[in-house]
Amino acid sequence: MAQGNRMARQRRFVGLVVAVSIGLAGLVAGPAAASPSASASLRATALVPGSSDPVAVAAVTALQALFDGQAGLDAGQVAATRAALAAVVAPRAKLDAADLDAVWAAAAPPRLVALYAALGQVGVPYRRNASAPGVGFDCSGLTTYAWSVAGERLARSSGSQIAALARTSLAAVQPGDVLWYPGHVGLALGIGAAYVHSPFPGRPVEISVPRRVSRVGAPDLS
Repeated sequence: MAQGNRMARQRRFVGLVVAVSIGLAGLVAGPAAASPSASASLRATALVPGSSDPVAVAAVTALQALFDGQAGLDAGQVAATRAALAAVVAPRAKLDAADLDAVWAAAAPPRLVALYAALGQVGVPYRRNASAPGVGFDCSGLTTYAWSVAGERLARSSGSQIAALARTSLAAVQPGDVLWYPGHVGLALGIGAAYVHSPFPGRPVEISVPRRVSRVGAPDLS
């Protein structure tokens, strides 16, 4: 029990440090700036599961393998850990695991980094105006954090975020796209409207399928 409390305190401390770092970077660089790559500290934070949820644990394992694969290490683990993650994510979104794995296999690496980072926070509580891994997120706080791990800067509010992104559609949805309806955003899994999001107070970061999606936004990876 004592060890579990220590780990929880560590996650909260690291999460708050990262949240402050992201906020300061936004103040310095301005809303239109985009960092070419995530900082080493931000990537390290993303490799700590936000909770003990099996999805969060599997997502962090897949993210580590993806980072290792990009560095030329353990490339064979990328596919295995991706498939393992799809196997635990798919039932929650009522999707076929093989179909989800195939979509992820075809996705650009930054999209997977962002999606895996968000999935690594499944089970973390909703917290208004927060973007702190392992501590709490509001909806746009989660999407902002996830894409920052992939080295992309998104606007902080849900409305500004979707307005700044290139418009696409559910028919062409890709992993990591931002799904928006008025007042709320989440990250697409890559099939239909299924997404990972931080819903509202009392509900943690979770995987679900929204009843409606008003717009789909794609980050510029060029």
